[in-house]
Amino acid sequence: MQQANFSNVVLHAFDWPYELVKQRANTIKEVGYASVLVSPPFKSLKKEQGTPWWQRYQPQDYRVIDNQLGDTDSFKSMVNSLSALGVNVYVDVVFNHMANESDIRASLHYPGEREQNEYKTRPEHYQKIRLFGELEKPLFSESDFVEAFGIEDWHDPWEVQNGRITGGKSDPGLPTLKVTDRVVEAQQSYLKALKNLGVKGFRVDAAKHMTLEHLEKVWTKKICSDMHIFGEIITDGGADNPEYDLFLEPS
Repeated sequence: MQQANFSNVVLHAFDWPYELVKQRANTIKEVGYASVLVSPPFKSLKKEQGTPWWQRYQPQDYRVIDNQLGDTDSFKSMVNSLSALGVNVYVDVVFNHMANESDIRASLHYPGEREQNEYKTRPEHYQKIRLFGELEKPLFSESDFVEAFGIEDWHDPWEVQNGRITGGKSDPGLPTLKVTDRVVEAQQSYLKALKNLGVKGFRVDAAKHMTLEHLEKVWTKKICSDMHIFGEIITDGGADNPEYDLFLEPS
């Protein structure tokens, strides 16, 4: 008897609105994709005129899905449509850092005052699209972040895992989260909420910037059960390259 060959061809629906993915669900299935990877589903900056793709990788809050690509309702509808066709949904997960909002505020409370005021102005709407937790108080505060400094030596694993990703010396960079009980609990609650919505996989964004301790504390065996989990690690070369040896070479 010939053994069946199984493959999991993933469509990277990079920066596709959730409604667009839903509209194309039948086509996605028909052309042979088994899974769809979508951009991070949480609260990130959105504007009427649109925002660049990288804003999707700067979280403001995990407790609601509300960004340029859609909200919790449109995300759920997309997942349900794909699941009904037997197509898995994978999501990008950004747990290394929060949004760089140094241009509008100095504090490290997330979400910021602007977003907290949004919640107060439209309480019924935000309660409706809430994934977990209490929106009346911040998710993170100053004590949930490591000391601020930009990464300079990309061949120093400690610096890469504790420093901020920046756009240069004049850029304060992305605030790096510390491995605190509150951070771990919030990130686990977020992953559990997505699993409950039918998500079947997580792609760990900026994985080389996270410590092994952080990864192991958040991704427990229970959370990993029946999930496809993989990560993004960017280096400046392949085998025998210093960054490859530091971050990618199998141990």
